[in-house]
Amino acid sequence: MENKSPEKEAAAEWNEVKEISKSGRSIRFTAFLVKILPHPILIALTKVVSLFYFFATKDARKCSRDYQNTLIEFSKNLPDYLKDTDISKVPRRPDSYRHIASFATCLVEKIEGWSGKSGMKNIEFAGDNDTVRNLLRAKKGCMLICSHLGNIELFRSIFSYGSDDFDRIIPVTIIMDQKVTRNFNSMIGELNSRAKLNVICPDDISMATMTQLQDTIEEGGLVVISADRLPAHNTQRSLQISFLGKNARLPYGPFLIAALLNCPTYFIFSMRKYQSGFNPTYIVNLLKSETNFEGGRKEREEKILELAGQYTKLMEHFIILYPYQWYNFFNFWS
Repeated sequence: MENKSPEKEAAAEWNEVKEISKSGRSIRFTAFLVKILPHPILIALTKVVSLFYFFATKDARKCSRDYQNTLIEFSKNLPDYLKDTDISKVPRRPDSYRHIASFATCLVEKIEGWSGKSGMKNIEFAGDNDTVRNLLRAKKGCMLICSHLGNIELFRSIFSYGSDDFDRIIPVTIIMDQKVTRNFNSMIGELNSRAKLNVICPDDISMATMTQLQDTIEEGGLVVISADRLPAHNTQRSLQISFLGKNARLPYGPFLIAALLNCPTYFIFSMRKYQSGFNPTYIVNLLKSETNFEGGRKEREEKILELAGQYTKLMEHFIILYPYQWYNFFNFWS
C-alpha cells in the first residue's frame, strides 16, 4: 500500500468531498429561488435547510467543531502581532450549526452575485482599495491572493459585469480547482457566460499558462488565486507554517506565481459584515504586500516564505473577527 505524505492526505481529503447534489438539481432549484425571492426570505430558508444539513453530515460537524476548538485555544494566548485584535466574536464553545448556516448563506450570496442581483451597492471597501482602483483605472493589473474565508466570488462576479467606476470590464483570470464543485460551476456558467472565461486549474499551471497570467496583468486585469488549500494533485511542494497555533501546510504555487509575475500583490478578504446574513453587505479588505521579488533565487525563496507569513497572519486576524466565515470543512491540519 502506498504511504501518502500528510500534505497528499489533506489534499485528497478535501478533493474527495462530494457535492450535496450529484445531479445538480438542488443547486439549480436554489438558483431559481434566488431569482424570484427577496434576500431576507432566502436567508430564512437557508436557516431551515442548514438544520437538515447539520444533522445529515457528521464529518462536516466534526471538522467544524475541531476548527472552532483550535480557534478558541489560540485566542486565549494571542501572539504579539494579534494583541490588538478584538476577540469578542470568537465563540466560547463550538457552534457547528451556525458555521454551516453561514456557509449556506454564502452559497446564496454567490448565486446572487453571479446572477447580477448583487452589485457595488452591497460592498464596502477597506484598506488599500483606492490604490487598487487607481491601478485598474490606469489599466495596470495586479494579483489578488484570496482564501476560503468570506466570499471572494461576490467581488469577482461583480467585476464580470463591469462597474460604474471603470469604463471597461476588468479582465479577471482566476486559478481554482473546478472539479469538486462542477455542478455549482455549471450553474454559474448558465447564469453568467463570462464566468466560464479565464479559469485555470492549479494542476494545469505551465509556462504557457504563466504567459496567460502575465497577459492578464499587462491588459490591466486581475489574477486571483486562493492560497489556503493544497491542490488536488502536484502536492510535492508545500510550505509548512504555523496557523492558529498549529503546524499547517500551504500550497507553494500561489506564492511562487506572485514571485514570477512580480507585479503589485494584494491580499483580499471579502467578509459579510453581519453574521446573520439578512443584511447582504460585504466589507472587501484589500491589503498590499510589501514583499518585492527583486534579487536572486535564494532571496526569492526567502521572500516566498515572507509573503506566506504575511498571508497567514492576516488570515488569523480576520478569522478571529469573522470566525464562522472560514469555509474549510475538512481536517485542515491533518
